[in-house]
Amino acid sequence: MSVQKALNKEVFLEFSTVDPIPLEAIATTFESAGLSSEIRVLYRHIAELVCNIYEHSSPEAYEKVNWSLSVHWDGRALVVTIKDQGQGIYKSIAPLFDKPLSPLESLNLAVNRHNSPFDLVSSYRGLGLKGIIRAVAGGAIESFQIESDGYLFCCTDNSRHIKKTHKAVGTKVQLTLRFNGGVK
Repeated sequence: MSVQKALNKEVFLEFSTVDPIPLEAIATTFESAGLSSEIRVLYRHIAELVCNIYEHSSPEAYEKVNWSLSVHWDGRALVVTIKDQGQGIYKSIAPLFDKPLSPLESLNLAVNRHNSPFDLVSSYRGLGLKGIIRAVAGGAIESFQIESDGYLFCCTDNSRHIKKTHKAVGTKVQLTLRFNGGVK
């Protein structure tokens, strides 16, 4: 089945961290939209990103953070976007250090855990994001973007860079999965 036919409208889901982690509901929604085989490539990474929201989006476990997941066909690729209205990467990482850390350093730490001067935290932070970056490098995912605290990290199979953006609330992640001719 063509991805364009399966995704004739955007799939959009909204959740809150006071609800249980909705991984089964996400899988069921994709299956209902006719995208179960396409999402199988991304599901492990989607699950990791969703779990990151529950673990890192708020300094307190009981604090409610709203988040959403959407999927759309942009004419050439399947685009999955996960956005939360949480504290952002900077406020999640900065308290772990004795010395001041900038939002740029925080994002760089989250996506480049092995290249970090902060060895104490780098041994257990960013493992899921590193897996997504490896999937991009291996060609399973076309691109990965994460935006938080006024910075955007972009990753394709041949490029990685961080650029300054407007400061928005929370964190936004985008995974792009390209299909030859739009057919899987």
